[in-house]
Amino acid sequence: MSLVSIILPTRNRAPLLRPTLDSIRAQTLSDWELLVVDDGSTDDTEALIRSYLDPRFIYIRNDGRHGVARARNLGIARARGEFIAFQDAGEQWPLDKLDLQVSAMRRLAQSVGLVYGNYRIFRSNGTQKLSRPAVFTAEDADTTRRALILAVSGIDTPTWLLRASVIAACGGFDEALTRREDSEFLMRVALQGFRFQYIDALTALS
Repeated sequence: MSLVSIILPTRNRAPLLRPTLDSIRAQTLSDWELLVVDDGSTDDTEALIRSYLDPRFIYIRNDGRHGVARARNLGIARARGEFIAFQDAGEQWPLDKLDLQVSAMRRLAQSVGLVYGNYRIFRSNGTQKLSRPAVFTAEDADTTRRALILAVSGIDTPTWLLRASVIAACGGFDEALTRREDSEFLMRVALQGFRFQYIDALTALS
């Protein structure tokens, strides 16, 4: 059993995958498993994953194209970690992302289901933008109300760290949705009474 299960859905994005995989392998916290859920790729995604020869890499082949929600749910079903993180092909993490968020989660009450942070975007013209999402804290009394008015919409999935027990309590992603499935998922987490904790730190890069 690993401390963190990382779920990475992908489809025909092999050229973008290597930097993502390298940033995961370089994490200062090394107790993780990576579940790459291939949603019916026709490129060399599988060969790339297997070329790493890392036993923490788990390749899961989805039969056909079913979308990101189902791909994430397949990863969730196989995950064995105490915590769950999500990554996307082409995105990267700072080296201390998992260390920072696991440490934060350990200090928080079990009622806190999600820890998240900031996201840095690198534009094609060479400029950068730091995306700061809405701030939720463990002490908030209005998490559910704010979640339901879409304050969660700017909390990017690669910045998340969740307790696996929270996902088990709330169910996975709604496979009927083709967009905003991540925001809808966080609404259900809030409706179950779990709190969110923002940390003012970089937790993903694009």
